[in-house]
Amino acid sequence: MRQRSASSQDDAMEYQSDPFARRPSAGSTRPRTPKVAPRLSLPQRPESIDSTLAEEFPDEMPQPERQPKRARKPSTQSLVVHSAATSPLDLREPASPADLQIIPRTSPAVPSVKIKQSWFHSSSPRFTFIKLSLIALIVCGVLTATFATAGGNANLLFHALSNVLPFSAPAAQQQSGPTTVAQRVQPIIQADLNAGYDSKAQHDLWWDSACSAAAMTEVLHAWGITNVTIGQLIDVMSAHNPPYITSWGGLMSQDAWEYMMSTFNMRATVQMNHGMSYDDILNMTEVQGIPVVLGVRDSGEIYYPALSVGHFLVAVGGDEAGIRIVDSSLYRITYLPKNELNYLWTGETIVIKPA
Repeated sequence: MRQRSASSQDDAMEYQSDPFARRPSAGSTRPRTPKVAPRLSLPQRPESIDSTLAEEFPDEMPQPERQPKRARKPSTQSLVVHSAATSPLDLREPASPADLQIIPRTSPAVPSVKIKQSWFHSSSPRFTFIKLSLIALIVCGVLTATFATAGGNANLLFHALSNVLPFSAPAAQQQSGPTTVAQRVQPIIQADLNAGYDSKAQHDLWWDSACSAAAMTEVLHAWGITNVTIGQLIDVMSAHNPPYITSWGGLMSQDAWEYMMSTFNMRATVQMNHGMSYDDILNMTEVQGIPVVLGVRDSGEIYYPALSVGHFLVAVGGDEAGIRIVDSSLYRITYLPKNELNYLWTGETIVIKPA
């Protein structure tokens, strides 16, 4: 029997390990294939290598610090209820107003609408002035041509234009003034330098004792006799013999009322000792519309101390509570309650009417 050589034994072992390897023929010498590690699909475990470089790196790399998560802001699109429960019906405690955040509703922006302006307003102020000037020139030219054509009949054109204008009532009808004589009485302040005195010297001498002349002038003006003044009445009454008025005593006689009113074709009725009652004064001023001159005196100096020597007022209306007054003194009295009037009134009344 032939003995297998060492190489043959190696070949046999190689053949057994790789049955697909080509088997060499007998007596031939096959070169040896170097042995290599089998190729595997899985990665091989890396070999650990001792090195001093490995000691310089730690086994675990330090991880960067994580920033804390920012708290999520509540939604701005709806009503948010901050609660641990998922359903409001399962809340152990009712939701408080602090748990609710009401987000105001914002309306959508309204698109701007461009308003198309007319050619007259869209231009600059200077250009608008030029337009107006041109329009005025055109109108003047048309009117001039019309007047030249109309000739002597220009009044017809004005008449036609007046018919086109809106109707307006006459000035006399538009004025809505007082309708009765009592309502037309206006105060004349006797201390005023422009009250109607002849001169400043007459004012300085008579202003403190001219209440009767002022009351006469106020009533005469209300009746329509407007050409009379305080200075004229003082001149006539002081020229009478004996004088009806003095600068130191005022009105000296009640006959001066009738004497002076007859000069203006008027008649004065003087009554003393409450010949007219309070109701008669109301009837005369409110119903008949005629003013009534009242003699007053504040003897106890309770309301108007300067009137303690006597004064004349003009009653122009009133009611059960008091009388409306026109006063020529510096007190400028406009109203007297009934109790004050009864205290001040001396009982003297003067009613002035046309004769």
